[in-house]
Amino acid sequence: MSMIFHFLSLDEETVSQLKNLILDVETFLYDQDGDGSYEQGENDLSLDIDKSWEIIHFALTGKTMGDGETADSILEKVIMGGKEIGKEMGYGAARLLEIEEVKEIAKELNKISVDKFIEICEGRNFSNTQLYAFDEDDLEAEIEGASEYFDQIREYYLEAASHNEFMLLYLN
Repeated sequence: MSMIFHFLSLDEETVSQLKNLILDVETFLYDQDGDGSYEQGENDLSLDIDKSWEIIHFALTGKTMGDGETADSILEKVIMGGKEIGKEMGYGAARLLEIEEVKEIAKELNKISVDKFIEICEGRNFSNTQLYAFDEDDLEAEIEGASEYFDQIREYYLEAASHNEFMLLYLN
């Protein structure tokens, strides 16, 4: 089974229901289509970055997930940020970023172009990092894939920030 990372921007009403236990996080996510992607009609509203989450986290922060789960800097919060909400869902509880955190992250990510992200990746030492689903022998392809997902992440945060939305982060 693979660990797939998702981002889901949420409005204030939905977050209020989740925080007040009117909605259960796991039921909310998995009753939609069964695989953790939140869909409404034909539109998938979540952003799925497949297995590239740890590569992107390492590129942005220089840290692996084994370095601890605290998110001290803004860029560490892109993937590891927020406070746990709901119960354990197999790979941990979902995490919720508040609107102001989403805006701060969007502002920082907007400073990093795809070319800059690639440059950052090329400057990182990926040797012996033991990143999840990372093929050290095909570094160029890994960086290319991660850069495509990075661009989607940046755009997703910018969109959420422009609509004053929260961000739910989760693995499935």
